[in-house]
Amino acid sequence: ILSFLNIHSILFRPKLTMAERKNRIRLMTCAALCSMKFGYIEDSIDLYNEALECGSLPESDVDSLVNLAHCHMGLKDYEKGIELLAQAQIKEQKKPSSGSYKEMSLQLRIRDAFGLIHYELKNYETALAYFRGIGRDLDLSGNNQEPEALATYHYHYGKCLRKLGKLKDSIGEFNNSKLTAMRITTYENGHPVIRLSHITQSLANVEYGQETEFLRLILRCII
Repeated sequence: ILSFLNIHSILFRPKLTMAERKNRIRLMTCAALCSMKFGYIEDSIDLYNEALECGSLPESDVDSLVNLAHCHMGLKDYEKGIELLAQAQIKEQKKPSSGSYKEMSLQLRIRDAFGLIHYELKNYETALAYFRGIGRDLDLSGNNQEPEALATYHYHYGKCLRKLGKLKDSIGEFNNSKLTAMRITTYENGHPVIRLSHITQSLANVEYGQETEFLRLILRCII
């Protein structure tokens, strides 16, 4: 009887209105993001997949696909990450433009994630091409991008430059990352990307022969 009732409830579940669907997707993506932040990657993957199955909402779909790609990257499944980013790129190109603030950062986030995957695969020159392409093709000035997405991009770009021995340029990107993140919080170590940039920049400083700057940044990470 129970199985019959369960099947009946699934088959005859009332169709959600657009507003209800948006609220459901919003709740699931928020829960997925929280799960990802706290390291529950498998739970996050399930929630993002469920959100995508709710129906097509172009901007939300692209955002979920990018975050889902990051989840699979966290599990070292880079092939799946690339597949999801390719889907996100196609959807981003096809969707109608809403002109929203969040939408403007979707291209940046997709291309940054492609670069990050190649960085993790140690394809540093390919990763560098993605990061340089972002600066060449997208408008990164003023308020055209979400500060968190832009700060994260500068951090990833800086890490790649450091791996390729371009230390002076990498230090510049870490500074760009911190300056952008300071638009989110006035507390110097108030955002994780600021602390990460401090730490990685300090390593670039010591490799570049700037020991005093290295010590200054390490102290700023501690305080």
